[in-house]
Order: sequence, then C-alpha cells, then structure tokens
Amino acid sequence: MFKTKCKKTVSKMILSFILITVTLLSGCQKNSTHSAIEFGTIDVSEIDKIELSGTTGGKDGNFSYTLSDQEKKEFVHLLNQVELGDEVDKNQALLSGAVTYYKLYFQGKDVVTLCPGHYFGVDEKYYEFVNFDKLWDEFVTFNSKQDTSEKLQEKEQVYFDATVLEVKKKSIKVKCSESFDSGIPVDEEFSVTTNRVESGELPDLNAGDHIRIVFDGIIKESYPLQLGNVFAIYLLDENGNL
Repeated sequence: MFKTKCKKTVSKMILSFILITVTLLSGCQKNSTHSAIEFGTIDVSEIDKIELSGTTGGKDGNFSYTLSDQEKKEFVHLLNQVELGDEVDKNQALLSGAVTYYKLYFQGKDVVTLCPGHYFGVDEKYYEFVNFDKLWDEFVTFNSKQDTSEKLQEKEQVYFDATVLEVKKKSIKVKCSESFDSGIPVDEEFSVTTNRVESGELPDLNAGDHIRIVFDGIIKESYPLQLGNVFAIYLLDENGNL
C-alpha cells in the first residue's frame, strides 16, 4: 500500500512538472512573436534624432525631413502608448499601403525604423497594432501638424465632398461621396483632423452631415489615407451646395 501511494505521489509530481513546463514554453513561444522594442519605456533623451520620410503620391511626391525637438517629444509620447500584438505576415501588412516611415537614431548608435499603419512595422517585421482604433487619429493629427506647405512640394487647393461618419474631439471620420479632382476614391473612409484647419472656422458637425473639405492636394499614401494641410471644411445643404 505504501508503494502504491508513493507511485501515485510521484506520478502527480511528474504530471505537475509536465504541465508547468508546457505552460512556460507556450508563454515563451507567444512572447517571441512580439517586437523586441518596448515602446512604453522609450525616453526622448535616448534618441538623437527622428527622420520622417514617405510619399504624398504623384510625381516627385517623396519627402524626408528631421523632426524638431518639440515634434520629437510629441512623437515619443505618442509612441509610448502603442501596444503591439503578434507578428503578422509581411506581405499581408504591405497590402495596407502604409509608406510613412520614422527612423529613430538612438544614442547607442542603434537605428530603428517604424512604419505606423493598420499594422505596425518595426524594421523588417510587422505586428498587430492592438490599440489602432484608439491611437490612429492621434497619429493623423501629429502628421497633420507638420508644416507640409514648406517641407513638401506645393500644390493647388483641391476639394472633395464627403459624409460625416463619426465626430471625435480632434478629428472626424468621413466617407468620400464626390471626388472632383482631389484624387480621393469615392466611398473611401478615413479620418480628417479638425484642430488644424487653416481657416480657423469649423461648422458644428454631426454624423450624417454632408460637407466639403478643401485641402492642399497632398494625399499621404498610408492606410487609412491621410491628407496634407486642410484649409477649410464647409457644411453643405440638402442639394449639395454651400
């Protein structure tokens, strides 16, 4: 009887050891899919400079410049809030069309290239952007704050009509209803920042409103797409007139 109890005890110990080992291995395997960089711990003092590059679409639409000290602080603050999930297939991520890159030069000579979009690129790998819905408007607002009128190729003012889908504190989500010559596809849905409208005047907007958005013609080829400088937003009547 004593031997039987010993055998049962040993069996339980072995089973417990196996379960613990499997759990630890599973945890390690899951964590291995995450980015090695911890965004929440990055401090602006660790970074010498940040270069922003990308394309606005069209001929000679490429741009590249170095963020100012203030812009660098704002971007790092935004980056600290990013939460990444599992690694995704690179080809799948590239289908999202994100082509805005931030190259971070750390004081230890390390260089990390980030590509925010529906999926978040870190160097040559892409990950699920867990809090995309929460932070994407903040990325849109940050990019819109850059002085693209001086740093990018100047373009004529263009406009398009859209339906307001959602109103947020610093942006609105819209759906293009009439493209005109803006280059924005009809039915395209994306966010437009509202706290940097150059006219300084913004109508009281609600979901379902029909509006006209005037901007500089610059379309940043990310997913969702982003506009350059927004000059004005007008409320349209039921006939589509100002």
